[in-house]
Amino acid sequence: MRTYSALLAVRRLVATACGISKTGIRITPSISSTQAQTVGEDAYFIAQSNTSSGFDICGVADGVGGWREVNVDPARFSRGLMDECARLAQSGKVTRPSELIKAAYEKVTHPTSNSYGGSTVCLLSLDKTAGILHTANLGDSGFMLLRNGQVLAKSSELQHYFNCPYQLTNLPPNISSAGVIIDSPSSADLKSLEVSNGDVVVMATDGFFDNVYEEEVRQLMAGLKDHSESSLMSACAEAVRLACTYSNDPNYRSPFATKMSSRALGGKPDDITVIMAAVCGHG
Repeated sequence: MRTYSALLAVRRLVATACGISKTGIRITPSISSTQAQTVGEDAYFIAQSNTSSGFDICGVADGVGGWREVNVDPARFSRGLMDECARLAQSGKVTRPSELIKAAYEKVTHPTSNSYGGSTVCLLSLDKTAGILHTANLGDSGFMLLRNGQVLAKSSELQHYFNCPYQLTNLPPNISSAGVIIDSPSSADLKSLEVSNGDVVVMATDGFFDNVYEEEVRQLMAGLKDHSESSLMSACAEAVRLACTYSNDPNYRSPFATKMSSRALGGKPDDITVIMAAVCGHG
């Protein structure tokens, strides 16, 4: 049972993001992204409350590349989804990830919207006064929560079958729904986790988790000097560099290759987006 003084403790997220697209376009580490940023077909946002009683919220989304086959830009839908999540988070009216996904999805699928395609999505929200991290994950993006170098919790990957993740979809007017995967926001895996100062969250699209094993994430976090913005920026950039190196190595037995076959080799070239966030005392 938590004491009364612990209940009054105020926490915040110190968060940074970094990414690199399949085409080699690197996104400089950033601690401010109140509007969605794109990394190839990925998108992300970081919305931090200026008050001690609000919510700090982050999210990543990965546009489903198969939509290119019907001349739909996969980046447009993931960006639209994260734009709406960021706007709603900044308003302070919607703070739970489960509610954010639902409200943002309703916006991007409104008849007036021109954002088409599909996307996975992963969101987290820190209740700064309660010290509770709420999460929602739909698809194969995800997060890990680490404390003292150990993984306390992680998201559940949701796939219909190998390399076919759960996804939110908005059909273009000229496309039939036959054979198209359309999942509901209510299908997201939800978690609520009590956190402490010093806990670190690594949130990323599958371009990271398909190329980097959990043990290497733990090793990377063990080398974190402190929870300052500069340290998180350096670690975030190193995480992206590591995943990018592995993704282009044909002889590397990546997590993705392991899932594919007992004999498969090779990294998985993909857009890579990583958000690193540390739970710190307010101030």
